[in-house]
Amino acid sequence: MRNLIAAVLLVKSFIFLAACSSAPDAVDVREYHLRDLERVNRDNPIIRAEQQKRLRGAVSYKERRDRLGQYYSVSWSLPHGHGNKDVRVVFLYQQADTGHVVLTKEQRFTKSSGTKTCEFIFNGEEYRGKGRVLCWKVEAYADGDLIGSEQSYLWRDNR
Repeated sequence: MRNLIAAVLLVKSFIFLAACSSAPDAVDVREYHLRDLERVNRDNPIIRAEQQKRLRGAVSYKERRDRLGQYYSVSWSLPHGHGNKDVRVVFLYQQADTGHVVLTKEQRFTKSSGTKTCEFIFNGEEYRGKGRVLCWKVEAYADGDLIGSEQSYLWRDNR
């Protein structure tokens, strides 16, 4: 009887652990918002490094001002054994001054495999003219098949 109870508990614990585990996300989005031109002298070296990366090479005030905006780094990974596929990364978004209009940016990569990263940048005249990105959704397709997506909290799919 003890062996039966122990076996049942063991099976239930395996089922619980299997239900709690999940596969890594196929798409991951990291956002950075460069809001002002003042050098960040905070204690956080990661924020300082990100600001310096975005402002690198901009010498004049106009060049630096044109770098203000939002930067989205999108990483995706194809499942093991599914390499050499054409990947299309779609960025759907709404900006502050465009109302309810959903805009789209897209990047394509041929013969992609493993984990890759691309960037969607909203700066310069686009950022000043249309405002900041309010909500977004990223979808990644491999040879036309959706491999993953991620969206901001405010995104609604019924647009």
